[in-house]
Amino acid sequence: MDATTPLDVKEHFDAEVQKNRVLSLEEWESKWVTRNIGFHQEQGHQFAERGHTVVGVEISEIGIREFFAEQNLPYTEEPFNEIPGAKVFKACGGWGTLVNPTGLALCPKTGRVVVVHDGKRRVKIFDSGGGGAHQFGEKGDAAHDVKYPLDVAVTNDCHVVVTDAGDRSLKVFDFFGQIKLVVGKQFSLPWGVEITPQNLALVTDAEAGTLHLLEVDFPEGVLRRIERLQAQLCNPRGVAVSWLTGAIAILEHPWPLGTAGDNTRVKVFNSTMQLIGQVDSFGLNLLFPSKITISAVAFDHQGNVIVADTSGPAIICLGKPEEFPALKPMVTHGLSRPVALVFTKENSLLVLDTASHTIKIFKVMEGNGG
Repeated sequence: MDATTPLDVKEHFDAEVQKNRVLSLEEWESKWVTRNIGFHQEQGHQFAERGHTVVGVEISEIGIREFFAEQNLPYTEEPFNEIPGAKVFKACGGWGTLVNPTGLALCPKTGRVVVVHDGKRRVKIFDSGGGGAHQFGEKGDAAHDVKYPLDVAVTNDCHVVVTDAGDRSLKVFDFFGQIKLVVGKQFSLPWGVEITPQNLALVTDAEAGTLHLLEVDFPEGVLRRIERLQAQLCNPRGVAVSWLTGAIAILEHPWPLGTAGDNTRVKVFNSTMQLIGQVDSFGLNLLFPSKITISAVAFDHQGNVIVADTSGPAIICLGKPEEFPALKPMVTHGLSRPVALVFTKENSLLVLDTASHTIKIFKVMEGNGG
């Protein structure tokens, strides 16, 4: 007696019949509901993981929403007018768009978001709606190339400033990617970069332990002067400036470069470079129930110091420098490894998450963070 069951017969399908089969929308939705989706992979896409942009079309909203949930991606839904009843789901970031991003900045004039990452072109610019606008800065040995970007800032006149660990330089581009200036010999290892309200550039040098102020004619690509504002810093990386008070916050990693230590420290100086507040991981861990490892620092619109914590992971308000430390958690869910922060004019908080390769946007409620 033939023991082959009807189910077994179905599994050995006729390739020609299967190729021409029309699957109804109801059948497709049923496959998602019953989890009969053997082709589905959670590990990512082979082309997306190499930095290529991958566009997918899916008729099941369940499948699309599940994809975004797996990748921990915020997304929006928009109607697609060319096809009646169709929708477009959009997310900012993710595999295929960002690859191991390290720096985040906001253009004060256009509202566009600039990210440096490990893609083929190192500088990626998003429009205010989250779509990719353009990119530049290919990896290479030429002066206009970008090897290993660490941080990025955007000037008041829309120039992009990048710290490049590959050739230990600071590079200035216009917003279309044309190189304007390369500053190299003055630094040992430029790391963090920030733009002041006066359109001056602040740059930390992690190897030299210094903070520099650069006056640059950005349209002409001319370095007017460079001044060392602070020395004897311990492996300084991130830097932020308050547009309200002029205070400057510096993120230090007291352990030497290349060691496994995760102690971090934030120092805040006033506009005349007098130390007005500092706090380190050890002190914070005495006050907070869980370990804190600071990976980024920023100021909100009220002058509070905001930090990213990779151990939580979380975003935490430390309060104003003279009140250190007044800890107040701001974001405790939805993060993997936050490495950069920036506030928009509308008081939204943009967080660069290097583990999920995304930009995540949070609305700051009144009173949260000061």
